[in-house]
Amino acid sequence: MRNDFRTAVITGASSGIGEATAHAFAAAGIHVALLARRADRLAELAAAIEANGGRALAVPTDLTDPGAPDSAASEVVDHFGRVDILVNNAGVFQPGSSDPESWRLTVDVNLTGALLAVNTFLPELLKSAAREGVADIVSVSSISARRTFTGTVAYTASKAGLSHATEVFRAELAPNGVRTTTVEPGLVDTEIYDHIANSDARAGVRSLLDACKPLRASDVAELITFAVTRPAHVSFPSIVTMPTRQI
Repeated sequence: MRNDFRTAVITGASSGIGEATAHAFAAAGIHVALLARRADRLAELAAAIEANGGRALAVPTDLTDPGAPDSAASEVVDHFGRVDILVNNAGVFQPGSSDPESWRLTVDVNLTGALLAVNTFLPELLKSAAREGVADIVSVSSISARRTFTGTVAYTASKAGLSHATEVFRAELAPNGVRTTTVEPGLVDTEIYDHIANSDARAGVRSLLDACKPLRASDVAELITFAVTRPAHVSFPSIVTMPTRQI
């Protein structure tokens, strides 16, 4: 599949899996629109990609703002003229919290923000599928969508919701040529764990990371890139990836 004309929107692009996916896409020739809240990190990432010959656009966006996806979509389409791939990667992780505000933020970012992004970019994705024969939606979920981990009620619920919502999108959109892929990784060594507010939970996660060799963000990015660069008739509805030593 030719990638040099395709444009991808990546949410949560300022670090971790999102940042690694942006680099992997750019290396494959895909243009990238980078969405996240941290404008400075996005600007640095976009500059690094363009310095290596890629095309990138930094679009500072807070997906918990209901109007933000529409504004971001206008900017992306004005700049690139199209959207062929959407990677829903933005996420927060606050285990050990029983604070309703923390629950609400987790669901708003991990699930509602992803649904808003799909709803916003879907018209462009359908145009791409009609024009090129394929478009892609990738949802970065978690192994938590399949397994129960204590102290992660809101996170687990949000990721299970994201995985199932992506299955619904598949049923609705596959006849139109829009592929959907749910990626459910186990432990990935990213800075998301550094933002855990509960010190006991943060220490517990760090202990788990030390006990097994975790995935790298680039490992997951390679899988995402592989999925979206297959021929139009090839689809990966679900990808589960785990560190070898994580049980």
